[in-house]
Amino acid sequence: MQSGPEYRKFLGYSIRSLAEVVTCLHKAKRRNYLKEEDFLKYYKDCFDIMNMTIAFRNKIKH
Repeated sequence: MQSGPEYRKFLGYSIRSLAEVVTCLHKAKRRNYLKEEDFLKYYKDCFDIMNMTIAFRNKIKH
């Protein structure tokens, strides 16, 4: 079992990975690999997951 600080560190990696996905979504949209409606759906999903992950990480004791 992981300690609070180790788990928070892992969640930080997850948050940064989601930020990379968002960057890739923007690039895919600019290159016309994604339709606007698909981009908006995926962006919202990432935004929601990131906010939930940040809130969860903030509740874990240091």
